[in-house]
Amino acid sequence: MKLKYNTSSLVAVIALVSLTALAPSCSSSDDSSPGTAGSGGTSSAGQGGAAAGQAGTGTGGAAAGSGGASAGSGGAAAGSGGATAGSGGATAGSGGATAGSGGATAGTGGLAGAADEGGATGEAGATGTEPCGGCAVVTSPLALVADQTSVQIGINATNLTGVTLTLRACVVSGDANSALQIFVQDGSAQTFAGDFGAFYKTFNNISNCSVGMQDMTLAVVSSGTFDASVVTSVTVQILPAGTTGPWVTSTIHIDSITATGDAIGPWDFTSNASALALQNGSVAGSTLTWLP
Repeated sequence: MKLKYNTSSLVAVIALVSLTALAPSCSSSDDSSPGTAGSGGTSSAGQGGAAAGQAGTGTGGAAAGSGGASAGSGGAAAGSGGATAGSGGATAGSGGATAGSGGATAGTGGLAGAADEGGATGEAGATGTEPCGGCAVVTSPLALVADQTSVQIGINATNLTGVTLTLRACVVSGDANSALQIFVQDGSAQTFAGDFGAFYKTFNNISNCSVGMQDMTLAVVSSGTFDASVVTSVTVQILPAGTTGPWVTSTIHIDSITATGDAIGPWDFTSNASALALQNGSVAGSTLTWLP
């Protein structure tokens, strides 16, 4: 016996079977989920996760690192280089946002740098050529063995026995053929005797002003005809060292003159150099000025 089928029903069955065969199978997740980035999804990237360039390699990944949208090696919670850290991650790794080597907190001596870049190199502080805040400036254009320049502070007769004087000064110009002498003298009743040989130093043995000030001391004691109990003056003198030249114009900056126990002074020359006076007999062209 032959079976008969309704033609329209048969066509419907065939169509249903064909549609079923053509439909793709679906999984529980798609490329935009933070799964294991492989060679990529389909949403908006080249060959990668949902926002990645080349998934799995970290090239062009949306949140850095290797691949996927959130990502370590395409993983959900960050791996190497993921959003929370890793190498180059957002919170920091080597050169991350909080700083890497020389990053946001600064390079060596530098200004703060952007993440992953070294900070700008700081500039070395300039070396001052004048390290004092107020100086007496003494200049002596030495040309002959008999030349000298003297500046002096006169005081009332004072007992300086056992007192140490400190001259804080530096050399602007001068050499081994120039010398600095500091001495004190007693009064007229003692014929102004002094301790002339107690302090004598050539300019090449005194700190240059480009380096800084030097403290030089003189201990006051009676010697020979000099009476330390009645000192009436303190003298700073520039003179030739030895008997042969050539000599150059010599200049010193005097920052202060002090005495232990404040027996006399102190003189700090912060406003002027008037405590000192240029003495008669100084070589022509000698000057005493003040530097603020």
